Amino acid sequence: MKATAIDHVALQVKDVAVSQRFYETHFGMRLALVKNERQIWLQCGEQLLGLMQGGAEASSAAMGRGMDHVAIRVAPETFDAAVGELRAAGVRVQRGPVDRPDEGSRSFYCYDPDGYLIELITWTRSPFQPSS
Repeated sequence: MKATAIDHVALQVKDVAVSQRFYETHFGMRLALVKNERQIWLQCGEQLLGLMQGGAEASSAAMGRGMDHVAIRVAPETFDAAVGELRAAGVRVQRGPVDRPDEGSRSFYCYDPDGYLIELITWTRSPFQPSS
């Protein structure tokens, strides 16, 4: 078997509506599907982000399932403005921007309302191209 893409990531969240607003407002995702009041899907490019109502205990730290972060790609020409928008909105920052010239990427790390680590990433060259 050869996989062709990552289709979706599903996050267990405390409040679907709060998380939906966060991802739509800060990352321009749009509603793709409402399965029920406890489960929705947002579209990001050709991939989906699932938001599943998990109760008051739901968070990346409480779940302890080993997920590290979700990376959201933006175009290089919009990266600095996107970082500025996140900071201006008061989104909790972990670190960054981090420049990785050896990889050809720039990253900025912040947290969503449930404490999931979000990496905003841009590539200055294809991530599938070896460095010179």
